[in-house]
Amino acid sequence: MPPSVKFVNWIGDDDRLTPDSLSATRQALLGSPTASFVYGACRYIDSENQQVWMNHSGRFASPLMLCGPQLIPQPGALFRKSDFDLVGGLNTSLKWAFDLDLFLKLRKRGRPVFLRVVLSEFRWHEGSLSVGSRRGSVTEASLVRQSHLWTPVSRLSILWEPLLRQMIFFAGARVSRKIEKR
Repeated sequence: MPPSVKFVNWIGDDDRLTPDSLSATRQALLGSPTASFVYGACRYIDSENQQVWMNHSGRFASPLMLCGPQLIPQPGALFRKSDFDLVGGLNTSLKWAFDLDLFLKLRKRGRPVFLRVVLSEFRWHEGSLSVGSRRGSVTEASLVRQSHLWTPVSRLSILWEPLLRQMIFFAGARVSRKIEKR
């Protein structure tokens, strides 16, 4: 990648950016030199491009990642390439939770910035990795969360992780049922 590239992300084939997404995230990173990444809201859409849910988790999504679900919408996020490179990029040994792992590593490099705007759309369908393989996705995210905890807390996480996995799985199943009823 040429040295002129300062910011990076990826977009899946079932994701879309809103018209001003890149401009807004780029401006936010330029205006916040200590930020490692920026994120905003994400509209979940069905195959007809109709909204089924809005992820507007806000500023609390970043600290929640260590003890709860990963609510930072990856498609609209933008990362500093220098921080992305310093943390080793994506962990390619992970199948589903590589974005959670990356966000947790980037949080250690600099503070995340939340924008109160919709930056992306995620098409919710059973063919997507995180939706169609929900159980595997939830389990892998649990292991990633635990790997980023301070060791004594990680050992205690067996007290809440099973319940948390069930709650996250249930929430995803609820969105899927909502789409099926349409």
